[in-house]
Amino acid sequence: AQKVDLVEQANEPQLEELLAGIKCLNRIRNNIAHNLAIELTLDSIKAMADTKSFVVLRRELAKPNEPCSKPISVIESCSKHVGVVFESFSDPNSLSRIFAKALAEQQT
Repeated sequence: AQKVDLVEQANEPQLEELLAGIKCLNRIRNNIAHNLAIELTLDSIKAMADTKSFVVLRRELAKPNEPCSKPISVIESCSKHVGVVFESFSDPNSLSRIFAKALAEQQT
């Protein structure tokens, strides 16, 4: 929960958009820590699977096919996506930071 609090305080729109998915990942991790035999369903990963940027990315990466809808596949893909986003925010020279800054400056 403390790490999620840090994400909430970052005031970064891209991170805020991922927050529900991050909380869902955290909840699943906690459940697995207490019970290795949990059942993952589409309902249990809904917050992750409905994150707009993640949905768009998965669709594009899967083209011309549809992305796999198995819960474990969604969890693995979302974890990678969140990791990449976090990494890009930790590097001030990352392309995503540079593009985000340029776009923000254009809008003002």
